[in-house]
Amino acid sequence: MLFEGEVLGVIEFASVSAFSDLHLGFLERLVATIGIALNTIQANRRTEELLSQSQRLANELQEQSAELQRTNAELEEKATLLSEQNANIETKNREIEMARLGLEEKALELTQASQYKSEFLANMSHELRTPLNSLLLLARLLADNSEDNLTAKQIEFARTIYGAGSDLLSLIDDILDLSKIDSGRLELERIPFDLVTCVEEALGIVAPKAEEQGLALAALFAPDAPATPVGDPVRLRQILVNLLSNAVKFTQRGEVSVEVTVEPIDAVRCRLALRVRDTGIGVPADSIERIFAPFTQADTSAARRAGGLGIGLALVRHIALLHGGQVRADSAGIGRGATFTVTLPALKDAATAPQVPAPVATSV
Repeated sequence: MLFEGEVLGVIEFASVSAFSDLHLGFLERLVATIGIALNTIQANRRTEELLSQSQRLANELQEQSAELQRTNAELEEKATLLSEQNANIETKNREIEMARLGLEEKALELTQASQYKSEFLANMSHELRTPLNSLLLLARLLADNSEDNLTAKQIEFARTIYGAGSDLLSLIDDILDLSKIDSGRLELERIPFDLVTCVEEALGIVAPKAEEQGLALAALFAPDAPATPVGDPVRLRQILVNLLSNAVKFTQRGEVSVEVTVEPIDAVRCRLALRVRDTGIGVPADSIERIFAPFTQADTSAARRAGGLGIGLALVRHIALLHGGQVRADSAGIGRGATFTVTLPALKDAATAPQVPAPVATSV
């Protein structure tokens, strides 16, 4: 079976007798007709297949078109959301910028206020010291009673005035130092000094009060303590005086002692540990960290026995931090005394220390 010279199939005929010429002629003509019919059938089948494939592709395209439409709708929604978010971000940025400008203005105001406060405290300190020094001088003269014309009670009053004036002068100095630390204008020295003399001077300042209360004072030095370390003796003495004054203030009986130990760091540097121990009322466990905050008292009740503004320990902490050291308090509980330990980095004896730099202003 042929169509345009291409064989489409084969039909085999069998017969018990020979085919006649008529039969063969008929079959010759039939082959062409059958070829055309088969080709038509194959063409129709291919057409159906192509139509089915076209419909399938059309359905897929329609589904993809619907998916694209949904995607476009989502993108438009997201674009709208992003636009709203951008608008919100711009609004927030403007608010942040306004807040930053406000904070800068407040910071400038605080800086000016701090400067005014420091200047006020410095002027107030000067104005208070002038009449207070005169008051102390007159009270000292009265207490000496060089003309022997005062009674014992009057001499006691004069001594009380002198002691109260000295406490007030020390308080003024502490407030001024706290202001200097706050403004970053407290200067530290690095000079050789006599460690024993520094400790003894601090003990001498609190000795009258300790003697009045019947307290024993003691100083203990480690054998390896440097005789002339390099540091700031004035600030070191200030730390000791504040700690000793507090110890004497809160100790009714027993002893107050200073223990100096040394922890070597290398051939030149060391770490001084100053421990002030007392047998006083102790510190409550919940107040140990709080007592180093400015203007804070461990005893805040209306009937507290000791006075003060609560800046002594704050000064000790700040000065220790300025030296690169630290301070901590330990107490076994109420009525069992307390120990305050100040650890300060220092240089060993001046003979082995390197050249000392000039004093610099340091801030916390």
